[in-house]
Amino acid sequence: MASPQPDRYTKISNELMEKIPQYKFNGTQLRILFVIFRYTYGFNRKEWQLSVSFIANAINSHHIQVKREIKSLIISNVLTVVVQATFNSTRVLSFNKNYEEWNVDNSNLKSNLVANPLPGSEKGSNQGTNPLPQPGNVLDTQEIHSFKDNIKNNIYTPEFEKFWIEYPRKKEKRKAYKCWLTRLKEKYTEEDLIKSAIGYKNECKANNTEEKFIKHPATFLGPALVFEEYTNYKPPKEKSMYIDRTGYDLENLT
Repeated sequence: MASPQPDRYTKISNELMEKIPQYKFNGTQLRILFVIFRYTYGFNRKEWQLSVSFIANAINSHHIQVKREIKSLIISNVLTVVVQATFNSTRVLSFNKNYEEWNVDNSNLKSNLVANPLPGSEKGSNQGTNPLPQPGNVLDTQEIHSFKDNIKNNIYTPEFEKFWIEYPRKKEKRKAYKCWLTRLKEKYTEEDLIKSAIGYKNECKANNTEEKFIKHPATFLGPALVFEEYTNYKPPKEKSMYIDRTGYDLENLT
């Protein structure tokens, strides 16, 4: 049985707790904000390294949906990027507690419903750029259609393009992208998949592997999980040129 303790809590002002519900954040955005609060205010700090994949795992949602909503919160001045992400480091985010700077609709909900009634219903309305979520799994359905459209139109995410640039063999990109999305649903991160492509590229280069023997990217990312072997790949140490007649490596002798 769950038993949360009252001495373990996140400090956040009552004023913010009263103001946030007055703004029309959608469901995913509110869940993202809860994670931001937990890992900033919950540890008595104002900012922290929070990647898209980490937040997606925390709220059990797809990373593309989370990435889109984080971008919306940043544009709306609700979240602030303190330090931009690099290939080796995660973006640092902070919450902007000055709600007067937020570019989010906070008009009166009741008057909005009267002004824009839906046919045959007095519940719900169109509410600008941040609509309230409807019952069911609408956002997830939209994401599924988005993935299919992206694959059909050969549109790939920037993270996958980074993987593709690093991977040593360019074959069947669309098929590889489908495998990429499947691995992300299994909670693997973009960073790990990109690192594995670099590791495999380095191994192929070190072994002078002919292209015809290099695995297709869809095989590399496939259900056999070949990529796991290369996430932390380290190239073999080069043999020393300083070897005497006895066979001892004079350069590395201690």
